[in-house]
Amino acid sequence: MSVIDDRGRVLGRINAVDAAAVVVLGALAALAYSGYRVFALPPPPEVTIVEPPSLREGQSIPLRLGGRHFLPLLRVFVRRSGSSPALAHDPFVHKPGDAFTLVNTTRAPWDVESPDVALLHVPDDLAPGSYDLLFFNETREVARRTAAFTVTPGPQPPPSTATDIRADHDASVAVRFVCRPEVAAAVAVGDQERVADGQPARARIVSVGARRDAASHATISDGARALRVDEPAVTLDAVLEVPVANVDGDWMHNGAPMKAGAVLTFETSAYKLRGWILAVSVARARRAGSPD
Repeated sequence: MSVIDDRGRVLGRINAVDAAAVVVLGALAALAYSGYRVFALPPPPEVTIVEPPSLREGQSIPLRLGGRHFLPLLRVFVRRSGSSPALAHDPFVHKPGDAFTLVNTTRAPWDVESPDVALLHVPDDLAPGSYDLLFFNETREVARRTAAFTVTPGPQPPPSTATDIRADHDASVAVRFVCRPEVAAAVAVGDQERVADGQPARARIVSVGARRDAASHATISDGARALRVDEPAVTLDAVLEVPVANVDGDWMHNGAPMKAGAVLTFETSAYKLRGWILAVSVARARRAGSPD
């Protein structure tokens, strides 16, 4: 008996055209199912366990996450808990990754060991408080763990003896400040630092470079999408004359090291600036009777 008889039927039962159509439809169904499995969005991650649930301020240990549907392609951000987005880092205090982009969340690298276990490396300079974990697929938030962990205040450092050492040299310190426009407008040559009692040595501004406008970028999520908000900012280069003392080979000013890359705080009665030291040159010893 032939497979297709003289009437065009397969095995004498099914019309050959109908059989071909069934085969084509079956192939299309298999292809559609395969495409769905390949291109369908994965289920959102679910975090059920965070260990340890609390970190001490300044502690740099990874958090162990337990749950489901962890994928390496997801990005994880840390944000202060609360009813509205709050800064995990103050962009005018903490230097962003590319020195220009300012965001109100902090990305936390993570190592996915399996779909159920991952290690999350949170920054070690988070302020005390409660923090959320936000999971993003590209620019879309796909999951959130509210109040995932807390940061408790760390032990207070012992009083620095460097503040008790009288500054005996003057240093020329080039600093790049990032501040709001209204603060930059108040900065002027001759401004002197306000210091606490027992810290007589005062820094002063000897020159101010060009003010360069910049935009601070804040990312706010409403749970379904990420919104970018631009705020004005100013980068300001200045040179300060800073009284310093040599303590164990380091030039110090009121307990803070004066070296390239360190953060310098300059506060007057009218404003407060923080910036990053670009260069330090210790030029001369202070003259006897030099005013602080």
